[in-house]
Amino acid sequence: EKGEGIELAKKYGVSGFPTYTMMTAEGETIESWIGYGGPEWFIDKFNVAIADPTTFDAKLARFTENPNAPDATSIGRSAAASGQPAKAMQYLEKAQKLDPSVDVTDQYLEAAFSRARTDATYTWADYVAVAQEHVLEREASAATTLSTTYYVGRATASEEDHATVKPFLQKSREMMAVTDEEISPGLVQAVELDALMILDEDMDAAVVSKRSNMAEGWMENADQLNSFAWWCFENGVNLEEAQKMALKGVELADAGKQRAMVLDTAAEICNALGNCDEAVVLMKRALEEEPANEYYAEQLTRFEEAAAEE
Repeated sequence: EKGEGIELAKKYGVSGFPTYTMMTAEGETIESWIGYGGPEWFIDKFNVAIADPTTFDAKLARFTENPNAPDATSIGRSAAASGQPAKAMQYLEKAQKLDPSVDVTDQYLEAAFSRARTDATYTWADYVAVAQEHVLEREASAATTLSTTYYVGRATASEEDHATVKPFLQKSREMMAVTDEEISPGLVQAVELDALMILDEDMDAAVVSKRSNMAEGWMENADQLNSFAWWCFENGVNLEEAQKMALKGVELADAGKQRAMVLDTAAEICNALGNCDEAVVLMKRALEEEPANEYYAEQLTRFEEAAAEE
């Protein structure tokens, strides 16, 4: 993400972190994959890639001459990891048609989500439709169900009744209760938080769960305090405590970008609590920390207008 890595990311089409690329000694890509997972997850991906150490270009040429599911799957995975989600979906669909026993659900849903984020011709409604087909109408793995549920929740966050994400949350809860799959604890926590707020409508329990799952030492870490405060702000809960956490984060933050970010959170919470004058003061401090930030300047104008209306 810095130094020589910036050019390397461009060269190998890295669109997110972490991205893994297996390559020849000459630097030619064999296969790429993206995402977080435990040791078993990584070894599975590695073993699939090393089983056919043919370069990506060679696989593409081979597929053109003789279409086959393994090459289509490999091309799809690598396309997704290199920021080409439409191409990834195209080849993963081909793999499924060529061999219905091949399960490319995980990669296909991830590519669809990435495409909805980056392709103006592919809407969030398109993504949700794909998610409903693969998760609600078919049997996806627990890990896939949870990750898709999380993404659908983000895609439909503006829905007041949360009707779209509710069946995903229900199915995720059912699967979490019986699965022995290796699933990221952070993903489990995020989905359960959504379930507490949306299915149970128990905001107090959600706050308790959020607090109990924070990293060790979070109360003395500016970024972690900011993360907790921002979560409270986004969900409109526990705002008074969140304000105290944000202000403590301001004291602990390094001068400049980090402190400006926490000040912005504190200002947002102040504004949400109706303390518009205090929000203006905090936003001015944020601009002092990062004067060139246009977003903070827009924030200051917004809070000044709110204060003038009081």
